[in-house]
Amino acid sequence: MMRYQLNYDKWALFVHMRLGKTLTTIRWAKLTDARRILVAAPYSALLGWEETLTEENESWFPLYGTPKQVAAVIENSAPFATESKREWYLVNHQGYQREGSTLACFRWDAVIIDESTVIKSPKANVTKFWLKHFTGVKYRGILSGTPAPENELEYHEQLRFVDPEILKSDRYYNFRFKHFMQPTSGIGWHCTRKGRKFIAKRLSEYCFTLQRSDVGMEPTREYVVRSVELPPSVRKLYDTATDELILELQHETKKTIWDMVAYNWMRQIIAGDVEGQRLHSVKIDELNALLNGELKGERVVVWCHYKVELKRVSEEIHRENKTVSGSIPPAKRNDAERWFRATENSVLVCQPQCYRHGANLSCAKTAIYYSSPTGLETRLQTEDRILDVSDSTPLLIIDIVAKDTVDESIRKGLKKKLNRQELMRSVIDSIKQGNK
Repeated sequence: MMRYQLNYDKWALFVHMRLGKTLTTIRWAKLTDARRILVAAPYSALLGWEETLTEENESWFPLYGTPKQVAAVIENSAPFATESKREWYLVNHQGYQREGSTLACFRWDAVIIDESTVIKSPKANVTKFWLKHFTGVKYRGILSGTPAPENELEYHEQLRFVDPEILKSDRYYNFRFKHFMQPTSGIGWHCTRKGRKFIAKRLSEYCFTLQRSDVGMEPTREYVVRSVELPPSVRKLYDTATDELILELQHETKKTIWDMVAYNWMRQIIAGDVEGQRLHSVKIDELNALLNGELKGERVVVWCHYKVELKRVSEEIHRENKTVSGSIPPAKRNDAERWFRATENSVLVCQPQCYRHGANLSCAKTAIYYSSPTGLETRLQTEDRILDVSDSTPLLIIDIVAKDTVDESIRKGLKKKLNRQELMRSVIDSIKQGNK
């Protein structure tokens, strides 16, 4: 590790997925006197922690459930951790919303935040919670493969949790004022050249960074676009929503003054279902053609942005499948992941936010975006779910895109590596141009 981490007490491990972040952390703990260790991770990453801790013969306890149940788990086990016995406690990032007081009141020896971009925003309640209650813990660590996918500002709060001295700043807005500037467009904050050099220098001195390309383990990715045409009647409906902010359904007409409302109508029209009314099946037909043609017999992950898309895809594709949405409990998400890994010729249909962190879907070599997420970080994370660093087989990434729609705008914005704010502003501006 780099100079700063030789102290073993505070560290940042910025390592691409499947290069051993979890295993490295577990073995690090064996070199310390930490006995009560709290790990906060996304639900999708907790299964990996459970499996690796079991393989390493470590004792672990899931802190899932009601506050009363969580308190009982901690009180009945943690006091018995001794010099010869470590206890690991696993909680979801957002667990503080239910178990917050219990977690904050207990005396932990170490706190690890996996996929630490969850605390990148100073205004987020989750950031405030973890920085307020746990920066006094002796051992603190953060893990991430892509710690700042959209902007160097995202490093600040993550590294402040570890130690403010890394970036020589305990205040987010002072750091932003010193090293960033806002462009004339007023969108986002851009790091100055001097600021970029400062951040790069501090990261190289105080954080351990390892990318797959550094060790020659980055499989190639083949990107394919399958274009579909909206039927004439649907095209007219789409154009009216774009140009006039009006949604003309069979039995009612809706009008809005909000571009974001029109944007959501447009994406739903493209997918084929709006306000409970089924409009067309061009995307489903293309998806079925892929799954039962070129991809027949292969495991495939299908990503859907909206729940209504998820439901329709699950019902209408002619392949055995399971779905994972935000309303599915963590245990069932893990069950679906295990089923997918164990079942040949299977399809996993999921919303991006459910599996963007930690999930191991590398048994598949193909991902299809029925509809793409707009956030660059989420898009990159979901693409990485099917990556296996031990296999050099190229990955196939397919976007099903409706011609002359926001589908194309989103894809172009992601190719330009615009962050979510910039991409959405670009799309909204195009809608406004159509209204003139």
